[in-house]
Amino acid sequence: MQKTRKSFSLIQSSENTMFQEALLGYLGGPVLALIANSILSVYLNLYMTNVLDLGTWAKPFLSVLPFISIIFIIAGNILVGNLIKKNHLNLGKARPLILMSLPISLLALLFLFVFLPFHSSSEEGSILTLIVLAIGYNLWFGFAFPFYFNSHLSLINFSTRDTRVRSLFGSLSMAAIIGAFGLASMILTFFLKYLFVYDLDPTLNGIVGAIPQYDSAGTLMYYTDANGKIIYDQIASFNAWKIFVIALMTITFIGVVVEFLFTRERISEESLSERLSKEEEKKTGIINQLKVSIKDKYWVLIILFLLLFQFGFTIRNISQLYYCYAWFGDNPANFSNYLSMATAIPMVLGLLIAWPLSRKIGKRMTIFVGAIVATVGGFISFFDPGNFALLISSVLIKSLGIAPSLYLGIGLLGDVLDNQEAKNNFRTDSFTMIVIGSIMVGMFALSSGIVNSILSNTNFNPANMDSPETRNSLMWLFEGAESICYLLIAPTISFLDVEKHSKENEETIIRKQKEQFEARGEVWISNEERTRLEEAQYEEEFENNRIKNLKIKCERKGLNFEEENQKYLSKHKK
Repeated sequence: MQKTRKSFSLIQSSENTMFQEALLGYLGGPVLALIANSILSVYLNLYMTNVLDLGTWAKPFLSVLPFISIIFIIAGNILVGNLIKKNHLNLGKARPLILMSLPISLLALLFLFVFLPFHSSSEEGSILTLIVLAIGYNLWFGFAFPFYFNSHLSLINFSTRDTRVRSLFGSLSMAAIIGAFGLASMILTFFLKYLFVYDLDPTLNGIVGAIPQYDSAGTLMYYTDANGKIIYDQIASFNAWKIFVIALMTITFIGVVVEFLFTRERISEESLSERLSKEEEKKTGIINQLKVSIKDKYWVLIILFLLLFQFGFTIRNISQLYYCYAWFGDNPANFSNYLSMATAIPMVLGLLIAWPLSRKIGKRMTIFVGAIVATVGGFISFFDPGNFALLISSVLIKSLGIAPSLYLGIGLLGDVLDNQEAKNNFRTDSFTMIVIGSIMVGMFALSSGIVNSILSNTNFNPANMDSPETRNSLMWLFEGAESICYLLIAPTISFLDVEKHSKENEETIIRKQKEQFEARGEVWISNEERTRLEEAQYEEEFENNRIKNLKIKCERKGLNFEEENQKYLSKHKK
């Protein structure tokens, strides 16, 4: 029989465990939980343009939707931040919200792909299609993803005060993002042709003037209409996405449950025994957290760093496939997959380099060096944009430089929050997660709007690769934007020397906790000792309940209690 704590966590040790907690709670579970978002982040826009054909019959809606959704994104992140602040449950502050994200995520996917009524440009305008799509879009990006991702990031800072372990958890959590993108890319390598089905018999749809497009071997690839636009079998693609999303929902369910079961909030457990007065609750409220944060130079710098990082990361991912259409149109999906692999491989190697290096020279300096490498690597492709080998080299170098920012940034954020707690006697996790969540999801909406607007203004056409205006715009979106972001990250991170206060902050926090307990006439005990006492109490309760249930069983079946008890003890005790 598996014994669990009242927190429903399978992590019972007061010490951080490598396999269960690190590899399952912070890597394996999140990878599976994030796959759906990885696919939506890259392909939802393509689904709306190529399958639903919104660029033809609902062009204003396609451009406005991402910007309107920012309102819901901010509202969702504020809601999550307040819930994290007010949670005082045995489950923790963030873990309950991870679980709550599950039904919202599944409902959003149903609205986006299953409940959505099909509509194409050949039919009369369908307001219902746009309404259902808008509901699903805002449910996902405004609520489902903030509920999961903000809580996921908060777990790192609630897990432990050990800065090295927290850095490891942060590295693994961000590695999960890359792992999810990598798995999503591999999955779509096999299924993309079934999800975006070219119409090879356009006469069935009554299309006049369809022009066949052949590859170099003379094989029919797809048809284009008189304006050069690729013709898709929209019905087949639409139905394929319905089936595909059921698998995504299953994967998401497994990932969220695994992360919930194999994580634990040790810092949150410390506060369970604290009784805050109304004045203290007000002092630690969101408004005061905001006031403290905006006056803290370290907090401002880490938020600026995360904003630049997320903007570059997001706009590159959204523009990647369009970039491949414009510059390498013969087989854009394959070129895009090669670029995804060229991004992922250095990221994996970067994890093996960044974390050990940070223990020698610090997280700040490791990120600084990486930002310089990423900036140089990113601009290499500009010497010959049409040279795919040079582009791959550029992406490899840039991705290696990005790795420290990806893996160490959240750990550095934890140091900033600890520094605030040492100075102000409370943490600003709630307000910080509101801001970070808004940045993480808001950058997707902003980037989508920017990419869609530029594509519309340059008359992007995947069947016509000769537009210098489109090519240059996409080159700056895909390669230039992120490189500029890292050019700005380097000086930003150079001033963020919060790590030098880490040891002093830890000692200050523990000392203040002892003083608060003594002021209330209580005895302070460490989290490790509290965990040991809880485990001893649990073992006693478990044993008492076992004996009670066994006695009832023996009385009901006429068995000898001593004999049955001895059988159990012989089987389960060493």
